[in-house]
Amino acid sequence: MPLASLDERSSEIAQTPPGSRTPESSSPPDQSARADGAGTPRVLANPRVLVVEDDPTCRRSLARNLKLAGYEVLGAQDGVEALEILQNHGADVVVTDLLMPNMDGVDLILNVVLDRPEIPIIAITGTNAADGRIRAARLFGARSVLAKPFGSNALVEAIAEALER
Repeated sequence: MPLASLDERSSEIAQTPPGSRTPESSSPPDQSARADGAGTPRVLANPRVLVVEDDPTCRRSLARNLKLAGYEVLGAQDGVEALEILQNHGADVVVTDLLMPNMDGVDLILNVVLDRPEIPIIAITGTNAADGRIRAARLFGARSVLAKPFGSNALVEAIAEALER
């Protein structure tokens, strides 16, 4: 899975007509199975959530709450690690912080939307709502944006809603 910057990938979005799909995603995703990094279908008994958060305490807390809600959880400290995990293990939903080192959440969203458009993304942030990252996250494909601090029920509900679409 190639890594690309926001500038490189956003030009791809601008050149792609709305509603068009890449050849690999020409059919709607199967809601009863997911593909791991090797393309093997998996049954969605416990949906797999990839939590991308640079703060280890916050990442552990989110993972603990999601496990209690019945989700399988994988964790990454930044966008680069998240893309590696997606390639090797797959995920049903990505929950990402927006402000992180190495590759921020907006660049991660852009890469996931272009390379794995079937995976819904939920952005989480502690930044000001006027911050351009929030607008960019929504523009590039985040299904929801939750402002920190938020209750665990808010995230569980956002994930459930993203999986239903």
